[in-house]
Formats: sequence, structure tokens, C-alpha cells
Amino acid sequence: MKRYYKIGEIAALYSISPDSLRYYEEIGLLTPRRDANGYRMYSIEDIWRLNVIRDMLKLDFPTEQIRKYLGAHTLASTQALLRREKEAVDARLAELQAIRDEIEAREAEIFAAAARPIGEFSIRTLPERGLLRMAGEAREDAEIDFLVKKLHKRYEDELFLIRNGATGALIPLSGIEAGVFNRYSSVFMLREGGEPCDVKIPAGEFATVCFRGDYQNTARFMPKLLAYAKAHHRVPCGNALELYLIDIHESGDPAEYITELQLPVAPLPDAVAPSHRPDSTKR
Repeated sequence: MKRYYKIGEIAALYSISPDSLRYYEEIGLLTPRRDANGYRMYSIEDIWRLNVIRDMLKLDFPTEQIRKYLGAHTLASTQALLRREKEAVDARLAELQAIRDEIEAREAEIFAAAARPIGEFSIRTLPERGLLRMAGEAREDAEIDFLVKKLHKRYEDELFLIRNGATGALIPLSGIEAGVFNRYSSVFMLREGGEPCDVKIPAGEFATVCFRGDYQNTARFMPKLLAYAKAHHRVPCGNALELYLIDIHESGDPAEYITELQLPVAPLPDAVAPSHRPDSTKR
């Protein structure tokens, strides 16, 4: 059995670059000897050390901790290291499980969105909800997407790569009352339960409708939603939410987009008594 190996042999054996091996030497984790020609020669002990280095780096152990262990390892320190490795693996598993749970939740959201009735108007009572919000005026799809990217960037430490919560934009009540339905004041991401948020949408009644296609369809559906609310003795009382249930993140085909409009409404002063109101769940 060979006692020493050249840097190229070790690099090929471990599928690692020679530069990485030189770096480990530079920071004191490996100490190969030199032959008569000045070439690095790695011993069996160096190979053992490299195994330890790679295992500990995979678990994000700091360089100093690796150096300390390699400098004076005993049975007791090895057992202690194994305990720390198990703890690191458990933490990684918990993180991966959380990511998996998030992926499954997003799968369920997409499935539910695809099953939503399209073009049906309703009056729904919705609970208080929190929003992570990025203020900024927008009119075009590209401007909305840019604001959404800024929102994700602001909260990138809290959000997974897969979106966490429905994304949308707010249409100001002043614009709705003026008949302007394609001017947005901010974008947002819905937060569940008691999760931290920037603002809260009060609980109450909302006139809602889902439609397919790009966001420009809002200008076609918002007047119908206003008419539906009026027919059910309701008037707008706040900024409308334009929720992107399925959008460019899930499909490159705008025909597959699903958007929901949620318009907060309040009863007209002369609205009929609740017991005599017409069914508000169907068009």
C-alpha cells in the first residue's frame, strides 16, 4: 500500500479541486510533506484528516473548531464531536422538514386555487389578516413584479424560496371610487395567524370574485363586483385586495393565472334587515 499520494491523486479520489487542498493547508487543517522536488505528498493521516474536514464542513462547523479537534483528538473528544454532529444533523433535518411542509402547503394552495369557481361573485366574511407590505405606486405588471421582488428581498431572511403566503397588490379606495382600477398603492404578502406583519386588514365583509387571465382583467371585473355589492346593499369601505393565487411563479401562460379580488364592503344605511337579505353567495 502506498504511504504517500500526490495532490492530483487526492483531488481525483475526493472529487475536490487542488485549490481546495491548498486552501486547507493554508489555514492549517492539512500539513502535507514535500518530496525532493517540492511536490506535496499526502500521508494516510492526511487522508484521515481530510475525511474529518469534509464531514465537519458539511455540517457547518467553524474552521477553528475543526482545527482544535484535529490538533488533539481523543476518545472523549470524538464522542463529544459525534454528539455535536448529531445535534447539527437534527437541526438540519428540522429545517428541511419545515421547507417540506412549506412546499406541501404551497401545493395545497395551488390545488385549492385551481378548484376555485371562476366568475362567481359572493359576499364573504373574512377574519383579520396581517400583511407584509411594500409601498410604491404601480400600474403595469412589470412594476408590480418589481415591487414584489423588493418585498421578497426585504424579508428574505424570513421567507423560503418557495413563496410563503399569497402575494397581491392593494387598489386604493379613492381610485375605485374614481373608476380607476389599475393603479396600485403597494404590494403585499399575506401572513397567517399571529405572524409578524406591517399592517392588518380588519375582519369584515368582502365582495369577492375570481378570474382567469392577466391582471388587466381587474378593470373588467371590478365594475361588475361593485354592481354586485350594490345589488346586495353594500358599498366599498376600504382598499381592495388583488390576490395572485396562480401567477408567473407557477406558470408562464397568462391564461392559467388565477386572481381573486376582495373588496371590503359595508351595509348601506337603508339596507334591508339581515333576515330579509337575498342569498349573497350566488350571482
